[in-house]
Amino acid sequence: MKTKPYSELRKRMTPERRAESAARAKMMLLQINLMELKESLALTKNELENDLSFF
Repeated sequence: MKTKPYSELRKRMTPERRAESAARAKMMLLQINLMELKESLALTKNELENDLSFF
């Protein structure tokens, strides 16, 4: 199977689909950052939620 560069596939996406893809990527990065923060601070999910609840 021949592969295509992502840039070529991206050109064929609608602007709405590109925006959705960008938003999903940002959410994934935020989730990864939160997981790493939680892990580095050795916090439970509940402790992290309580600490972030003031935002």
